[in-house]
Amino acid sequence: MGLLALLAVSLSEGPLGLPDLRHDIVPAYGAPALAPVRAEDRAAQPAVLYLNFSDGTETIARAISDDASRNESIIGAVDPFPEFRWQAFSSAGNTRPDVVRAIAERAHRAFLSFNVVLTTVRPADTPYTMVMIGGAPAVFGLPKDVAGLAPLDCGNRQPSDIVYAFSSALEGATHGLFVTIAQEAAHAYGLEHTTNRADLMFPQVVPEQSSFPEEEYPLIGQPLCGRLTQSSHGLLVETLGAWTDGEKPPPRGPPRDTTAPVITIDEPLDGAVLPADFVVRASAEDDVGIRRVTIEAAGDHATLEAPPYTWFISRLPPGPVDITVTAIDDAGQMASATVSALVAAAAPEAPGCATAPPGSGRNQAPFFAPFAAATAILACVRRRRHL
Repeated sequence: MGLLALLAVSLSEGPLGLPDLRHDIVPAYGAPALAPVRAEDRAAQPAVLYLNFSDGTETIARAISDDASRNESIIGAVDPFPEFRWQAFSSAGNTRPDVVRAIAERAHRAFLSFNVVLTTVRPADTPYTMVMIGGAPAVFGLPKDVAGLAPLDCGNRQPSDIVYAFSSALEGATHGLFVTIAQEAAHAYGLEHTTNRADLMFPQVVPEQSSFPEEEYPLIGQPLCGRLTQSSHGLLVETLGAWTDGEKPPPRGPPRDTTAPVITIDEPLDGAVLPADFVVRASAEDDVGIRRVTIEAAGDHATLEAPPYTWFISRLPPGPVDITVTAIDDAGQMASATVSALVAAAAPEAPGCATAPPGSGRNQAPFFAPFAAATAILACVRRRRHL
């Protein structure tokens, strides 16, 4: 295998208030020069570029060469690779599928002219190039301003590279994430950086960047692949081939989620008779992921973004009460469940008994409140024994 280098994309604020991409190129390893693998030498089917918006469950293992199908990377090991926090990129959509779809569609348009198809679902067939999207550069011990990392695969000799786009470092900049994804993927196909501000290979995020232009432009920094100038469009055609099969299909993604979450109110049960202080416990399940759960009762509510979905309610007046639990999943699907209960009138107090522990009230922390209530009741019982 020929020259392979690691390329880090650094992020800082430029004069226009837009992210700068400063590249730190570190040679990884080299070997006797081999002829680049041209598009005509590869199989007739298009190359595959997998945009892996990490769900936080996958492990990257270190190896002597990349193999995207096995999550093996020359760059290093990460266990697990951090989750893609889609909420930071709300300008691209209101749900995780919407954000993923919008960013994948921009990358699709950038690679539209070339014989490569994009997917956000792991391919069954190999080889393919993978962009791991998520987390921060600290997973590889890099400074916090590093936004991307890739092997510079001169001549595209390695058919199954893994490159990285650290979405947390981009702080919600959708255009910056798109540019980083496209640029890191192009490094895996052997492209370097040019002086053309309209080129996705230009080392600064600027509004003009949207494509790989045909014009030849000088390279920035020390040339690593034997060229002094680069037509980014021409090199991708040379490496991947041109798309000639009619209208290119859009990025392949998971089926649209049309299934609402499943909500269960575990406590209290429907028809229960309750004291003035009680706990609501609920569970929520979904095939995509729960975004948030809201518990409502007696005009008050609590919103929870992670389990356990538990809320301590205190000092409700006697009478009927409806308790409603609503869950919204990452695709925006919503479901609710309601139970009706009765808050019983409090029994007459013995002299000197407190009706509630000091500091009790609505929205009290569910862990400590029952213990405070139990302490007050025990004290009351002890006093009654001495009446």
